Amino acid sequence: MLREDQKIQEESAGRKWLKRLWGLLPVVVLVAVIIGLSGLIHVKSYRIDDARKGLQSLQGMQVAVEEIGRVTDSIKAADDQNEAIRVLSKEFGMTGEQAKAVLAMPLSSLVAFERERLAGRIAYVEKQIVS
Repeated sequence: MLREDQKIQEESAGRKWLKRLWGLLPVVVLVAVIIGLSGLIHVKSYRIDDARKGLQSLQGMQVAVEEIGRVTDSIKAADDQNEAIRVLSKEFGMTGEQAKAVLAMPLSSLVAFERERLAGRIAYVEKQIVS
């Protein structure tokens, strides 16, 4: 009889541990879900920051296309690229990154098709940032 009582007590101890572990399972799953979601949020915010930087460069290029005469005159008057960046920033209100993007722009981007494509890219990136 004592032996059977010990078995019952042992089973009870095992069941107690099983119940505790089973009770912790939802907490462990919830923590794993939170960690996973925080990683996704971090990736999304990183992508949004990159999209904003790209949008800023595209907007600078669009300003350059619209004011191409003044922009080319400003670039021709500059002694070097650093001065051209400063002049573009001052005269057109561009950031340093926008001015660098303008200096790196190929002349082929001035054709009408490329100007329309640039406007389309700006609209697409703005839409991506909002959503």
